[in-house]
Amino acid sequence: MRTLVLAGLLTFASAAQAQDVRVGTFNTESASDTQPFRVAETIREVGRVDVWAFQEVADSAAAVEFTQAASAVAGRSNYRYIVSESGEITSPDRQNDFLAIAYNSSRLRHVETVELHGIRSEPGTGRLGKPNWRLRGALFARFQDRESGNEFYVGNVHLKCCGGIGLDIRAHQASILQEWVAEADAPVILTGDFNIPVSPSSSNGNPDSSAFTTLQTQMDWLRPTNPIKTQCSPQFNSMLDHFFMTPNAGISAKGIRVHMTEQSYCDLDQQGYADHRPVTADFDVR
Repeated sequence: MRTLVLAGLLTFASAAQAQDVRVGTFNTESASDTQPFRVAETIREVGRVDVWAFQEVADSAAAVEFTQAASAVAGRSNYRYIVSESGEITSPDRQNDFLAIAYNSSRLRHVETVELHGIRSEPGTGRLGKPNWRLRGALFARFQDRESGNEFYVGNVHLKCCGGIGLDIRAHQASILQEWVAEADAPVILTGDFNIPVSPSSSNGNPDSSAFTTLQTQMDWLRPTNPIKTQCSPQFNSMLDHFFMTPNAGISAKGIRVHMTEQSYCDLDQQGYADHRPVTADFDVR
């Protein structure tokens, strides 16, 4: 694991401490035509987010740029980041696909990091099935809210893409995730690019997806207040970037929101911006 402390003032205003903890997810698209400084523009435009879960992070330099962008709009706060071990791509025609979590260390104390490599597998013999090291693990960070003392996990995932065999692999990954969540001794907020398509018009997610229903055995899906497709490609009309949360866990969620909803944002994909829309959710952890 690699971490970085970004320069900033240590004082965190008491008024800011009283705010909900805002968590965001953003697939930053580590494609050859994506420019991290353009992605950072989007991060700044979203505004204050206490914990960012980033997918498709090309390298540590990109993680630094994204973390600096998060810090720039958060007032007098320090931000740090964590990068996954999994996600390195050896193919010369593809960029790396790391996961990263950037967090407001003035508001949150980082207690623990867990990278769940068990989901880097597909169906096979036994609980964990057949290893597939091309897949990404799940990156969990445990935090303590400095104001209340309450602890919780934020998990970041990027599950296997698309249809065909991807359906079975995602269902298998979801079964391992829900087992881990069931054993967690603190509330879990799970977010990221699940590659589980949910129609913006759906009020109950995707009950036809085995991966979705498996995750729901331990967690509640949080529907955005402004549902719109989160992947810009014209061949998709679904939300792929989600929030799940363990129920009755002493924290409450509100204000789940998709950002950059204008079509003009998606039109910028070819100019170095990401091809996903960021999504945020507010949590009362007091």
